[in-house]
Amino acid sequence: MIEMNDRMSLGDSRRIVTSIRRLVQFLRVARRAAERETGLTAAQIVVLEELAKSPGMSLGKLAEHTCTDQSSACVVVARLVRDGFVRQDRSPRDARRVMLTLTKAGEEVINTIGQERSSDDIADVLSRFDESERAVFADMLDRVVGELSRQRAESTPPPPVRRRRNLMLAQRA
Repeated sequence: MIEMNDRMSLGDSRRIVTSIRRLVQFLRVARRAAERETGLTAAQIVVLEELAKSPGMSLGKLAEHTCTDQSSACVVVARLVRDGFVRQDRSPRDARRVMLTLTKAGEEVINTIGQERSSDDIADVLSRFDESERAVFADMLDRVVGELSRQRAESTPPPPVRRRRNLMLAQRA
């Protein structure tokens, strides 16, 4: 038999999942509007937004800030460079380091979508919470995401073994 506390927590869990779905839907609708308005993909818009916040960022830092791997960020950046929205410059202090900055065209895109950025809307709502509420909310979200990431990592099977290489190694032995 389910006790009252268990039912309440199940109800709370359903409310939380429903709220997350609604938030994801809000973000999806805002992204689609920005994609239609600019002709860019959501990934490209996120990269432009990050570079607007932190000009001169390296590709590695950009990948970290956009929660993606470096190879995916590289593909997105290459398209933005090709299309004239991002510029790659060598660091004056370390010629091996490439710094990414927005071009005028990239800045214009950011200004165009600036009033409709969903992340700004969310930040505005969160700014109305007191500091302790924001801290608890951030901690809980971090815990949920961390636990889901851990579960996914544990349940993801290892990549398949490349048979051709194994055959070659076996033939050498």
